[in-house]
Amino acid sequence: MKKTLSLIALATAATTFAQETPDFSPVDVSLRTGVAFPFDNNVSDRSKTLFVIGADMYFSTRFIPNAQTYLSAEWQMSAGSGRRVSIIPITANVRWFTRQDEMSDRRGYFFVGIGAAFVDVFDSKFVLAGRAGLGYEFSPTIFVEGSLLLTDWANGARGSGFGLTVGYRF
Repeated sequence: MKKTLSLIALATAATTFAQETPDFSPVDVSLRTGVAFPFDNNVSDRSKTLFVIGADMYFSTRFIPNAQTYLSAEWQMSAGSGRRVSIIPITANVRWFTRQDEMSDRRGYFFVGIGAAFVDVFDSKFVLAGRAGLGYEFSPTIFVEGSLLLTDWANGARGSGFGLTVGYRF
């Protein structure tokens, strides 16, 4: 009898804990592509324009009221210059919409994020990175973003720059 009651108590406690734990599973994923323009002369001497592909994973848990939380990763690579440039920022971001009506087809937003970037210009190195920008949703699935990426020094170069991307949300 004691074992049965202990198992029931344990199952009840586990169920209660599972119900109170925030849900961190992604609810949406988007893919982006575009171009980036590096600020650092050491990077722009190798490639004036970088090709960008990226992905965002949105989470249902809102850590800040009226803001959307998501994880962003992108790969900025040299576009045909023949000289290696790779910048891969991975950031945790928060997005605020200019209109809070999430069912609206068109709305603007701004975002900020912090994380790390893998910068490979002369030698590869992980450095601190931050990103901020503006975006506009043309529909629930199509959007465009302009973003500013700032990174720390990585072996004589910074991965900082301005990017323009077009994305599709699944």
